[in-house]
Parts: sequence; C-alpha cells; structure tokens
Amino acid sequence: MHSKHSSVLVAGLVMSASLLCAVCVAAEQAGSSKPTPEESQTHYAKGEVHYGGKWVSMTGLLDSCRTTRAAIKTELEKDKPGKERIAEITKAAAKMLAEWRTRKQPVERELAQAEAKRRLAQRVLSMRPPAKPNLVQNSGRWGFGGWGRDSSVEEDNRRRRQQYEREMKRYNELREQAKEAFIEADATIDKCRKQLDELRTEFKDGQKSLLAERTKLTTESRRAGSRTAALVNRLRVFSDVLRAVPETFRLKHGIAQWQGAFYQVTELEELHASLVAEIQAARQAAEARLAGEGTSLPKTWRHAKQAQADALKALIAGTKADMTGAK
Repeated sequence: MHSKHSSVLVAGLVMSASLLCAVCVAAEQAGSSKPTPEESQTHYAKGEVHYGGKWVSMTGLLDSCRTTRAAIKTELEKDKPGKERIAEITKAAAKMLAEWRTRKQPVERELAQAEAKRRLAQRVLSMRPPAKPNLVQNSGRWGFGGWGRDSSVEEDNRRRRQQYEREMKRYNELREQAKEAFIEADATIDKCRKQLDELRTEFKDGQKSLLAERTKLTTESRRAGSRTAALVNRLRVFSDVLRAVPETFRLKHGIAQWQGAFYQVTELEELHASLVAEIQAARQAAEARLAGEGTSLPKTWRHAKQAQADALKALIAGTKADMTGAK
C-alpha cells in the first residue's frame, strides 16, 4: 500500500489529469467497434475484458495495474528527497530573509533620523536673514534752546538697531549649528546607506546558491511529476476497463476492488497481513508503555485501523467464496 503522503500526491495527480485520462480512454477504444452486451457477458465469463480494440485477459490487465502502481510508488519515493530538500531550502531562505530584515531595521531607523535631521538643517540654511531696520529720519524740532534733534526718535532708532543685531546674531548662530548638523547628518546617511548595501549584498549572496539549488530541484520534481501523472493516467485507463466489468465476474476470477483500486485476492491477503502486523505492533507498544506505568491495556482498546482490517478480511473471505462457487 502507498503511504498516506504518497496517496495524497497520487490523488492530486489523478484530479489534475482527469481530462487527459478521458482522452486516453477514448484513444484506447478508438477504431474498434463496441462489443454487444451479449458478447461482453461471454468474454467476462471467460475472464476477458475489451481493451485496446481486442479481448485480453482480465488477470493480465490486473498485472498491468499492479506494475503501474509499483512504478508510481517508485517515482514518488524517488521524488520525495527532492521535495523534502525544496522544503528545507524554502525554510532556510525564509529564515535568512527574516534575519536580514532584523539586521537592517536599526540601520534604516538611523538613516531615517539622519535624513530628517538633514532636512531640518536645510530648512534653517535656506531661511532669509532678518530684514534691516527701517530707521526714522530725525528732522529735529523746536525746544527751549531752539531747533534741535528729537531724542525720542534717536532712542527708537537705537532700539531698532539693537533688535536687528540680536536677530542677526541668533540667525548666524542657527546657521552655524545647521551647517554642523548638515555635515554630521550627511556623513551618517552615507554610512547607513553603505551598511544597507553591504547587508543587501550579503543577503543576496547567501540566497543565491540556495535559490539556484531550489530551481534545479523544482525542475527535476516537475519532470518526475509529469512521469507520475502519465503513470496515473495509465492506471486510470486500466481501472476504468476493469470497473466496467460487473463485480460478480471480477470476484469469480479473484479480483476485488479495495479503496478504489483493483487487487488479486493474494495481494489483499498481503495487505491484510501487513495491517494485522501494524495493529499487533501498536498493541504491544501500548502494553509495554502501560506496564511501565503500573497499569494494563483496557479491554476496550481498539486500533484506529482495526475497522479497516476487519473490512479487508471480510472482502477476502467473500472473494474466495465467489471463486469457489464459480468452480
């Protein structure tokens, strides 16, 4: 029997290839006249089925099913290591990506802060200097001593000049601070960008070999998938031909359907023996574990595959009975 993993893969291939399979069935039967029901009944009784435009042995076609199933299993087993390696590479690449993002985050934050600092410095450097004061022309006025300069106007002009000088001093101080900040921020930006480039190069170099290997393995896996799909299509053709035979005729020749596939009764007995061995091994392991804990296995204990084993045993017995009755 296929493993659970293999069965899932086969099922997927069957679904994806359903259209091609229909074409195959049509091609197998093309160019031949369809046998009459009476003719079919006669050949079924002799253990023959209509395949490829002629009557062939039912057990021979079943042998082809068996061979094809084995070939499918071989292809899946050969492709399994490649698929596992692809999964490992994908996981490693994702981890590498996460590490790269983590390492570059503080550098990006520092870069963003430096860029903001430089923009602020640029705004300060682009500010216009304070406007020169508009001084009032002192035309003078009459006083006790005669005509003289107006002291209030002089005082006002002096205040305006002082205010302007203070603003210019502050303006120049801010410009000097902004120049220093700009130079410092510019250097930090260059440093951060260089660090980010180095981290990006390191990340890409690290992934390069992994991604190249994954591409190669993916191509090989797709080819294996195509080969497996072709085998699945072939098995589907064989199975459809056998499925068209009434069950009574199949059973009389020792051919039974189990879980969607056709087997000789001897194969079913091998499958049953394998199931029984698996169940017994599980029981012994459970008994040993519980004995170590000072308890015993409940009488109600039942393996998950026990119902499957029972159904297979009943199918084998029924098939043998039909074979005996046909003699």
